Amino acid sequence: RNVQIFSPATVEQLTRDDSSPEGKGIEITLRDGVRLHANLLVGADGANSRVREWAQFKLREWEYGHTAIAATIATELPHGQSARQIFRREGPLAFLPLQTAMQGNQHFSSIVWSTQPEEAQALMAMDDVQFMRTLGRAFEFTLGEITGAGRRIAFPLRARHANDYVQPHIALIGDAAHTIHPLAGQGINLGLLDAQALSRELLRAAQRGIDIADEQVLARYQRERKSDNLATL
Repeated sequence: RNVQIFSPATVEQLTRDDSSPEGKGIEITLRDGVRLHANLLVGADGANSRVREWAQFKLREWEYGHTAIAATIATELPHGQSARQIFRREGPLAFLPLQTAMQGNQHFSSIVWSTQPEEAQALMAMDDVQFMRTLGRAFEFTLGEITGAGRRIAFPLRARHANDYVQPHIALIGDAAHTIHPLAGQGINLGLLDAQALSRELLRAAQRGIDIADEQVLARYQRERKSDNLATL
């Protein structure tokens, strides 16, 4: 009852708001002109976080030397709601099960194929039939033949890590704070742990009557997560 969702919505502007009747904090303006004030803004907007960029969080980045190819594919055999990953010398190939509007249809998966740039370029140049045949072989026909493939996109894999996860009235979580190689799905696990740790600190502060944007509250979240994220990275 105390959650209000604005979706779909695009944030057009973010400003630090020290003059609002609600007190200091962050004000965001949506594309439709709606203005929202928040004492605490949580940036959970992905690897290319606009919140991180706007707030000028310092960032360390380096190349993994891998390119990822992502696509939606159809397989001969059902995926059984299981994620699978094969570890090739050139890089891991993951099949992630998708749910469809058709109940019981378990033949669609999202793939993330991480490989060296030269192989990625060759894979992107293939027609669909050739790509499906190559993908099936690489995945050792674990789900039978590849029977369909959607549009492929390719992007270089980069590691990113924000020097700090928090500023006054702002906290970063998930890929906005740290981006790692999509190996064994560890990125989503780190993001979930961030969300859990931050929510725990905010709840503890609220129960004690402390401002949830208090510097010490946010610092505790950062201390808890930063070392674990760095070790995994």
